[in-house]
Amino acid sequence: MHKTITELREDIDRIDRQLVELLNNRANVVMQIGQIKRMEGLQVEDSSREEDIVRLAEDSNPGPFSRNAIRNIFMAIMSESRKLQA
Repeated sequence: MHKTITELREDIDRIDRQLVELLNNRANVVMQIGQIKRMEGLQVEDSSREEDIVRLAEDSNPGPFSRNAIRNIFMAIMSESRKLQA
């Protein structure tokens, strides 16, 4: 038996809450890294590291999102993460 639209939307709501929790967990780590960067006099932006993160995400993507969609999502995450480190 297939799920109803209501049930599927409940699934999406649950997944979205998990995504928010994971993003905030990531943000906490990002802020810790930002503190270390400030103490060591390092720049916030590390384009090489960011490209590695995007490539890893793209390579671990089984779909249905395209590689470009994953790239866009992770670029947005990293843009917001840089703001937390500044």
